[in-house]
Amino acid sequence: MDDLEPNGIPIGDSQAKYYLSDQAHCCEFEDGAVILDMRTVTYLGISAEHLPNLRASIENWPNSQIYDSGTKCTDNPAFKELVANLLDRGIVTTVPAEARSSELPRPTTALASREWRAAPHRIPIAHLRHFCTSLLWVLARSQASRLASLLGWIRRHQTAIRRNETSPQINSNLLSSFFRWRIWFYTAYRRCLFDSLVLSVFLTKRMISCTFVIGVSTKPFAAHAWVQIGECVLNDSVEHVQTYTPILVIGDST
Repeated sequence: MDDLEPNGIPIGDSQAKYYLSDQAHCCEFEDGAVILDMRTVTYLGISAEHLPNLRASIENWPNSQIYDSGTKCTDNPAFKELVANLLDRGIVTTVPAEARSSELPRPTTALASREWRAAPHRIPIAHLRHFCTSLLWVLARSQASRLASLLGWIRRHQTAIRRNETSPQINSNLLSSFFRWRIWFYTAYRRCLFDSLVLSVFLTKRMISCTFVIGVSTKPFAAHAWVQIGECVLNDSVEHVQTYTPILVIGDST
């Protein structure tokens, strides 16, 4: 008799349908997959041996359409145990959820520091007020327990911005103000997530379309966050961000 998942669905049943939860994000590598659970801001590594079964049994597994849709989930005790663990942790659910993509335009350019340093030194008071508001907004919501709601706010407002065909375009003076004031309040070194959240909120509150990205790499494992507009990276270099695979993408590319 099959083991039962808490709501009575047999674990490993080839007919059972599972879904990544709304707060779970995933990307694949040659040696397996990485899942980001935004409720706890933790990462989980999955062995490559389980990928065929995950693609076959999880309806909204990212980019599953590029694989054979007729593949069946094989009866595997180790996979049953994995699914049971994912269900218990709330990463996988039996409640239908929409498919998500972590794809975005491949970065080709970056906002060089010399560009914003060359902008006028005088910073408008309105820019300072806007920077402080964005900084305090993130400080009050950047704890792990509230991070998902903050990202949800960015997603909702970026969706609204994309629907507005008259959204303003970014300009070097605005970004210059951001980076000049940033150095007085915090350093972005080893704080890429915080910096990218502040920058995303800063741009979103100005109704400027942008993309917030979290990427991961393996061998060794590392995670990184950045912001880009189209193919232009705003707070990092192209060479650096290209070493990471996007796992969570929020903004004008989603």
